[in-house]
Amino acid sequence: MFKKNTAVTGFSVGLVSATDGSDITTGTPVGYYTLDGSTQTAIADVTPVHEGNGLWSFDLTAGEMNGDIVALTFTHASAITQHFTIKTDTSIASDLNTLILDVPTVAEFNARTLAAAAYFDPSTDGVIVTTNNDKTGYTVSTVSDKTGYSLTQVFPTNFADLAITATTGLTSVGTNNDKTGYTASTVSDKTGYSLTVAPLTAAGVRSAVGLATANMDTQFVASATATGFATEAKQDTAQTDITAILADTASIGVTKNAAFNNLEFLMVDATDHVTPETALTVTGQVSIDGGAFGAIAGTIAEVSNGIYQADLLAADTNGDVITLRFSATGAADRFITIKTRA
Repeated sequence: MFKKNTAVTGFSVGLVSATDGSDITTGTPVGYYTLDGSTQTAIADVTPVHEGNGLWSFDLTAGEMNGDIVALTFTHASAITQHFTIKTDTSIASDLNTLILDVPTVAEFNARTLAAAAYFDPSTDGVIVTTNNDKTGYTVSTVSDKTGYSLTQVFPTNFADLAITATTGLTSVGTNNDKTGYTASTVSDKTGYSLTVAPLTAAGVRSAVGLATANMDTQFVASATATGFATEAKQDTAQTDITAILADTASIGVTKNAAFNNLEFLMVDATDHVTPETALTVTGQVSIDGGAFGAIAGTIAEVSNGIYQADLLAADTNGDVITLRFSATGAADRFITIKTRA
């Protein structure tokens, strides 16, 4: 696949002798290009490199590739003329490499350590803060291991009125409807504790891994459990970009029952089957899905150097397999078979 309006380094073409079929290794080949059926123009690279065994490489500029259909012709005083027709596209598969996400794994998230005063605030899209006076909405389903947990709090002004004294053992509270401001330095027995944590947002995860200044709000959303982050979602914009590239590459090929312009082909002498024939009146026929040949509905015009181009109408491509026959007096028939796409 070639990308439209993008330079190509080392486009290779094999040249053989028109006399005995041996490799052409000397002399200077000349290249020509035609964009979308327009006038044929010489390629800027006039010093192609012979790579060996008759293989020559040309460098093509971006301008010489700036067409939906690029026709290339390579000539040599002693060689058989070679022709190539290229269908370009604005995006190619290698562009997908730019969409690879560097999202940390679950293990990498679990290895992160949050600052003691930091927490996630779901109500503000996960913005990290150093003080949280209101933890409304925080839940955690189950915390099996609380080793190392440390909580601190400022006691309410009327706390002394409770007059609770614990000399040994632990103090239990049956129901506590208002936990505002409660902290504990050490909790020895957590039996029966149950917490539920609301899903964290992109900015919250960003802050947790030390990326507080980076704008990653749209890149991923994570869900929290007691031991870390269980899942990560790919960034929202990636799917949009992938969809756009797939839409671009979906247009490659000939569409069934749709017009297709600038189909270029070579007509050669009927006797030696080598010499390009010019100034021909070319007749086109089409066989659709194995049917009998009939005249094509489109038009045929000469480009140059034995190259002709056909503009096919929808009736000419209304089949899964299309075989085209191009004929002219004094020239060998040219057959082209095409597999259409839906």
